[in-house]
Amino acid sequence: MAQERNQQKRTELERVIEKNRSFVDTATRELRKALRDASALQRVPLKVVQEVLQLYRSMRSRILEIDSVQQLLAHQLGRAVPTNERREQMIAELDEQIRVLCSRVVEDETGTGEECIKETARIEHQVRPPAEQWLRHGENSVAFTASSRLIDALDYPPPPPVRKAGQKQTPRQIKKEGRGFTLFSIRGPAPALDAIHSSLEIRERDIVERYGVGEIRGVMTNLHALSRKEVADVFERLLSPRYPDVRCVLVLLLTPDDLNEEFLRFLDRTFLNMRPGELRTVDLT
Repeated sequence: MAQERNQQKRTELERVIEKNRSFVDTATRELRKALRDASALQRVPLKVVQEVLQLYRSMRSRILEIDSVQQLLAHQLGRAVPTNERREQMIAELDEQIRVLCSRVVEDETGTGEECIKETARIEHQVRPPAEQWLRHGENSVAFTASSRLIDALDYPPPPPVRKAGQKQTPRQIKKEGRGFTLFSIRGPAPALDAIHSSLEIRERDIVERYGVGEIRGVMTNLHALSRKEVADVFERLLSPRYPDVRCVLVLLLTPDDLNEEFLRFLDRTFLNMRPGELRTVDLT
């Protein structure tokens, strides 16, 4: 049974790689077209470059997801991590083309070509997959990545059937609309977090991580739509009134692609304005 589960997980990771490769191929074609179209302009509007950079950032993030999943698979199978010289050459070519594009930007009140070049450098050196912006441990972030890219195909094992004698069993139906994730961050004194961490009950696809001495982070994978109240009630029962010094923020989102540095700064500001024992829900769906 354990061997079958491990094989299933490896199959899912391989599907994540293929889905992300498809995304990267499409994004590369769109980038090259956008760069060709922009090269025909005498002066390039800043908005055009900003759209190119956004697509480029998403593409680089998916490439890093591929690398993370391949590293985990290689470790599990005892193989060398594959390399991709063709992809590296493609990235280098796109980098150079974007720099040239930035040098031809029309300066306006929102920025300059020099700022675009700096942003390109930041993307090259600082971009991270969304899951790695939320979780620190490699296997946890890969698990979050897998759920996020395969959520439409995920299912939990059905519960034991409840039916009357002689009644024909009907297959369980799961609605795919409304699927998404609940991120949670619990902050407070270390002794309280120790007790909470050991008492958390997680389902097969949920993730809990002791992110630091004063914080627990996690991900709940929602296979059907949940209201703010439903999510809040789960954590109210867990935290209140046993841990009056703990604060908790819940984030409802459809895709981890909504995670970025701006959101993480917002999360820190939110905690600064919360009183001990308070729970807040943020809906990004």
